[in-house]
Amino acid sequence: MSEEKSYDYDLVVIGGGSGGMATARRAAEYGAKVALIEKGALGGTCVNVGCVPKKVMYNAALHVEMMHTLKDYGFNSEFKHFNWNHLKTKRDNLVKNLNEVYEKNLKKANITRITGIACFVDNHKLQVNNSFYTTKKIVIATGSRPRVPTNIEGSGLGITSDGFFELDCLPKKSVIVGAGYIGVELAGILSLLGSKTYMSIRHASILRTFDELLQSVAMEELEKNGVNFLRNSHVTRVAKSTDGTLVVDLSYKNEALRLSDVDVLIWAIGRDPNTEDLQLSKVHVDLTSTGHIKVNAYQETSASNIYALGDVCGIFQLTPVAIAAGRLLAERLYNNKPYAKFEYKNVPTGPLVFLKRKQFANMETNTLKYTNQDLPLYLTPLLTRKLNLL
Repeated sequence: MSEEKSYDYDLVVIGGGSGGMATARRAAEYGAKVALIEKGALGGTCVNVGCVPKKVMYNAALHVEMMHTLKDYGFNSEFKHFNWNHLKTKRDNLVKNLNEVYEKNLKKANITRITGIACFVDNHKLQVNNSFYTTKKIVIATGSRPRVPTNIEGSGLGITSDGFFELDCLPKKSVIVGAGYIGVELAGILSLLGSKTYMSIRHASILRTFDELLQSVAMEELEKNGVNFLRNSHVTRVAKSTDGTLVVDLSYKNEALRLSDVDVLIWAIGRDPNTEDLQLSKVHVDLTSTGHIKVNAYQETSASNIYALGDVCGIFQLTPVAIAAGRLLAERLYNNKPYAKFEYKNVPTGPLVFLKRKQFANMETNTLKYTNQDLPLYLTPLLTRKLNLL
């Protein structure tokens, strides 16, 4: 009888974001010898350039919105000055503290932290820098990155949501390209904080994957807060002026439009999976038509012993989903729960657009899809937050 092959680790997780951390820590709880590979700060998109810092900025903008109604409630206060750099310093310190918490959590769980970029050698072997590591199983949780168009002249002069958190001052004039929740959230934040904000959207509405009621109310609220929508438009060219500001040329309702003196152009047109460094072809991991890693219901890839979860799979790119999927995968692999898996359906989500509304899937579509009978569907205009006393 042949002896079982010896490996350095039971499990190696590639990626130190929410999904990767959740998988590694849960597996370690059940006695697995685990290593985690991450080239940057722990926490992934959510902690470093996503949910956490974005909500800090959202709360700042929310304070501005509430200031408009202070007099109605008996407060004698005026909004005179906003110190962007002060807030940035506080926000960055918060993120740094969370990075340190994640590092401590790895040490507490006896998980080996390997810093660098991982690439596959075979189904059980990874290379990081000039070192090699063997493992029984591998989980890919490398996340995604914001997309920048490659077919528009001067597109590199713009930034993405990642770059938004690097801004040292509030831009006087901003252009956001994209109608999804990231673009919508950044536009609302910038406008309320005092930036003259434009949104270039290809169609007539925003948040088109959400139900129509949310689309219309969100657009109405954003317009009230000063966002200028350029419906049915797209950017054709970006150039830099001698004073350092940008000139953004657009096709707007089939006519040319030029926006000058633009301080920042933010691309919010989607995200691409982080797979290019992994050398997946060596282990025959299949990808989807969009470049995401193809997995089955149990997070299994086409290659034996290799799993994937989170944004790199392109399914419900949300932090709680990645965490749940990672924990359930660890339960299945290391806690004798062979049928544990995340159910990718009816996942609630919602954008931060200064109104009290979230979406639980799509009301009308899913009502018809998951029932065998016609059910009455009642819609009513949303009562958004009204703080002013009339």
